[in-house]
Amino acid sequence: MLAHSIHAALESGAVDVVVVSTDDDEIARVANVVFYESTHLIS
Repeated sequence: MLAHSIHAALESGAVDVVVVSTDDDEIARVANVVFYESTHLIS
C-alpha cells in the first residue's frame, strides 16, 4: 500500500516533492526502493 501511494504521488504531477518520514526500518526500505525505481525507470 505504501509503494502504491508513493508511486501515485510521484506520477500525479500534482506535487513537487514526496517525503516519507518514519522510524520503521521496513517502511524506510520500501520507500527507498520505490524512489530508486522511480528515478531509474527506462521508458
